[in-house]
Amino acid sequence: MAPRLRHDDYTVGWICALPIELAAAQEMLDEEHEDLEQDEHDTNLYSLGKVGEHNVVIVCLPAGLIGNHPATAVATQLRATFKAVRFGLMVGIGGGVPSAEADIRLGDVVISQPHSGHGGVIQYDFGKATTSGFQRTGFLNSPPTILLGAVSKLRSKQDRRKTRLMEHIAKLQWLPEFTRETAGPDVLFEAEYIHEEGPTCQSCSADRHVNRQPRPNEEPAVHYGTIASGNQVIKHATVRDTVSKEFGGVLCFEMEAAGLMNNFPGLVIRGICDYADSHKNKKWQPYAAGAAAGCAKEILSVIPRAEMATIRTVLQSLTRGDNTAINFLDNGKDRAPENEREACIRTLGFLEIDSREQDISDAVQHTCDWLFDTLEFQKWRNRTDLGTNNGVLCIKGKPGAGKSTLMKHALEHCKNVFPNDLIIAYFFNARGSALEKSPLGMLRSIAYQLIQKDVMLFDQFLIKFRNKQTTSQRHEWQWHQRDLKAFITEVIKRWISKPLLLLVDALDECNGADMQDVVDFLESLSVHANKSGTTLRICLSRRHHPPLIIAKSLELIVENNKDHREDIATYIRAKLAIRDAKIEAEIKKKANGIFMWVVLVVRLLNKASRKISGKKKAMKDALEKIPSELEEVFRILFDKDDEDIAETVLMLQWVLFSEEPLTPEELYAAVEAGDTGVWSQSSDIDHGSIRQSIEHLSKGLIEIRDTDPATVQFIHLSVNDFLLRNKRLQTLDQALDPDPVTASHRRLWAYCWSHIRQVNNTSTNEAYEELNHKYPFLKFAASHIFDHAEKTLDGGAVGEVGVEIEKWLRDGSSWLEWWKYFLNVVTPSDGDFGYLKYNMDAGLLYMLSFRGYASLAKCILAEDGEEGAEVNAQGGQYGNALQAASSRGGQQIVELLLKAGAEANAQGGQYGNALQAASSRGGQQIVELLLKAGAEVNAQGGQYGNAVQAASFRGHQQIVELLLKAGATEVVQDTESEVTNTGGADTEGISVEKSLKRTYSMVSER
Repeated sequence: MAPRLRHDDYTVGWICALPIELAAAQEMLDEEHEDLEQDEHDTNLYSLGKVGEHNVVIVCLPAGLIGNHPATAVATQLRATFKAVRFGLMVGIGGGVPSAEADIRLGDVVISQPHSGHGGVIQYDFGKATTSGFQRTGFLNSPPTILLGAVSKLRSKQDRRKTRLMEHIAKLQWLPEFTRETAGPDVLFEAEYIHEEGPTCQSCSADRHVNRQPRPNEEPAVHYGTIASGNQVIKHATVRDTVSKEFGGVLCFEMEAAGLMNNFPGLVIRGICDYADSHKNKKWQPYAAGAAAGCAKEILSVIPRAEMATIRTVLQSLTRGDNTAINFLDNGKDRAPENEREACIRTLGFLEIDSREQDISDAVQHTCDWLFDTLEFQKWRNRTDLGTNNGVLCIKGKPGAGKSTLMKHALEHCKNVFPNDLIIAYFFNARGSALEKSPLGMLRSIAYQLIQKDVMLFDQFLIKFRNKQTTSQRHEWQWHQRDLKAFITEVIKRWISKPLLLLVDALDECNGADMQDVVDFLESLSVHANKSGTTLRICLSRRHHPPLIIAKSLELIVENNKDHREDIATYIRAKLAIRDAKIEAEIKKKANGIFMWVVLVVRLLNKASRKISGKKKAMKDALEKIPSELEEVFRILFDKDDEDIAETVLMLQWVLFSEEPLTPEELYAAVEAGDTGVWSQSSDIDHGSIRQSIEHLSKGLIEIRDTDPATVQFIHLSVNDFLLRNKRLQTLDQALDPDPVTASHRRLWAYCWSHIRQVNNTSTNEAYEELNHKYPFLKFAASHIFDHAEKTLDGGAVGEVGVEIEKWLRDGSSWLEWWKYFLNVVTPSDGDFGYLKYNMDAGLLYMLSFRGYASLAKCILAEDGEEGAEVNAQGGQYGNALQAASSRGGQQIVELLLKAGAEANAQGGQYGNALQAASSRGGQQIVELLLKAGAEVNAQGGQYGNAVQAASFRGHQQIVELLLKAGATEVVQDTESEVTNTGGADTEGISVEKSLKRTYSMVSER
């Protein structure tokens, strides 16, 4: 009688597509088992048994159904019913791809194995049509480590002639259709020769046979490499060979594996029954199916049963323990709806995500190639001496040495050298938006590129996105650094199935305090990669200063390389208006390896040569006067006696100190309007004139970025350094002395106010839109006037300047309503000022508290008996200024408001009270401040019912414990969102729930 086991006793899933393959698989069983009951929703029919030490569940696709989608459906049901299955074997027949590299014959076996940057299986017909042709997308996972180990062990047995493959195949000899004799002769025709009519090749010309050396015996050869999977039968040798070449050498074609690799980790084993050409027929199918089944049995024979207990089940491998993924996959949804995919991707993307890379000039022809011949680059590329460098290459150089151009050139080179790698790049930009120069921007960009380039990684990230959506409910949310670091680390440790190459340019342009943190994170990735066997190359670039600690890396100094100096000579020859060997040699000598110096000097010399007839002499004279230091070159660009010097300084100030990059039109209008705020242009601006004006006034140091919309920035970070160091700004304008930063912010605030003051008497949406069109700088002025005022006061502005800003604030009734309505109309509803639509009835103190302007808020609060803003005034989404500040994490403002008499228990607003707002936000210090100020810990109302429920739902464990120790109870009230303190929305929330119960118990016992 056949044994009857349990579902969880089966650890291997064996999948076939055809009945002939199922028959071969069943013949390989050493023991057959009794059928088991299964879920009514599982339509598969299983064959159960034992192969060697392993209990195996075999399933065949329904009759008449072949291809990736049926395979996916069958595998999904199998893993849901047999939850202890560790991996799958897709075993059957395929069409071989004979080549000079692979002498594939009928009856041979092909096993999927990572090769040429692919995971072992490629889906050759998956992608999208573009104007340049069909673009293949996506990537399929490689087999699990245990199976790759088994493949290695099998290969070693083959080398030692110790396999039992022929013995396994012999088990089928009692079935006549499975014998080699029944299969007939093995004939390969020339690729160009098309099959003549008829079911056999009897009418085909023997002259078109390919002559091949006979093999010494009939044992099938086993080949290892890439298997091509698609939803159509390949019957054309030319197509076969074209696809094979495109993917670096394909060994066989089949139709089911692509439906499994990302949903059912396993190995593909194919017996060769034809050559995927027009001559294909079915005579070799039974023997090939038997050979594949025998090979599968041999694979299982080298895997110890005890080893199976140490590896994850298929479900665990796919989900990493996340139930959301199980539900998602078991519902049979291979891909998220398109709108959800787009929403997920949008949370990572930002406007300038690749702008800096686009801004960097391409290397001049015949330059920068020297990098690839250096010993350091070759060691990095070939991954040698990993013990001393961890696969990290650091390119260092002085400011302006050309590091970014070199990195961009290296990026293009790597795309050609490593066509099958995942290549990710990020270029920091200190002159760009806040995200462009922050670790968060880098992490978002890396994650964005990973999920765009690898469908499996997208599916993993989608799980995290859905958890965020669930946890946040109706609230806006953003990714935190810790979220993205955890995801990228998991990619390296577990999920990635192809080599990864990561380039990060201009580490020194990252926010100062964050530089070392970025380096530490990238180093941690290299360590994880080495431990997990992931192929990871990291290339960084940075200045020599500030010093950063990199434990293990290769290091290359740009300006010390003789070939880099030859690049400079090449650039000079290409760009200098007059060819003169002596001038070129002198420029190269004075450059000291600094490319930016050469760029500026060549521009100056070309300008000098245009002024007078003696061009060569003019160049020589000008070159003699030009200093060899980059900063000194910047200095001679500016002439204090220049009649446009005031406009030049103003333009430099706007680019230096603006919170976000201006558009060319905004910059032009801001400088033209000046301190009067009067803008005389009534028609559309001539963009050519704008470009010329910016070029002229900035002396060529400001460039227009090709972004959407276009923005302006300095041509190099060294320009920022020059202007802010050694009193350069106040040298150009003595009014900025002694503190050019604070004085500049004061000037920019005043210019914003002058611009607004001209027009703040409009009152209709149409009028606002018309103003926005007519005054290009107006929206920028309104958006950033508070920023410059706050920084003016933060810089210690006193006396007349402080009084001036305070007077402006206290006169807010004359302009605040206009400011709110204007920005509410002309800015996007999901942008920085989207909050305005919920706060149109709020006062100035509320707005300042919400935005975090502590210095400005202090200005209008009552002090020393003076009359000030009403600290407990009602209005706005959060009811009052204290709740607004608490909800936004503004600790300094909360302290100010409480000191000024803000009522800690004021009711109203979204959260009901400030304590619930701070608890929801996760602001522990603010919670402590409010409790100290007498906030009622059990106050009821608001979105979450009370503070402890808000903290519990949002996953803030420390705040839950703090509130419970302060006397919070577990009373559950009806709330808008129907949240309870036992309903953590994710795994973090669940841990908080446990903490809440544990801590409550501890407190109750006291």
